[in-house]
Amino acid sequence: MSGRIEIRLPDGVGGEGDEPVLAGWLFEDGEAVDAGDTVAEIMIAKSTVEIDAPATGILMQAVAPETVLQPQALIGFIEVD
Repeated sequence: MSGRIEIRLPDGVGGEGDEPVLAGWLFEDGEAVDAGDTVAEIMIAKSTVEIDAPATGILMQAVAPETVLQPQALIGFIEVD
C-alpha cells in the first residue's frame, strides 16, 4: 500500500492564547524515518512538544521552522510504499 500519512499538530496543543511554533525538524526533508522517530519539535509557552512519525517512510516537510501553527495544523507527511 502506498500513499501519504499526514503529520499534524496534536489535539490540545495550543489555544488559550498560546501560539505553537515549529521549532525545527530533526530529520531532513526527503529523509527516511521509522514509525515513532521524533521528527519535529514544537515550542509552546516555553516548553517543547515532540512530534513522532506516525509511520515508516520518507519525511516530507510542509511547514518551515519558526512558523506559527494553528490548531490541528498539517506540518508534513510520511510517504509510504
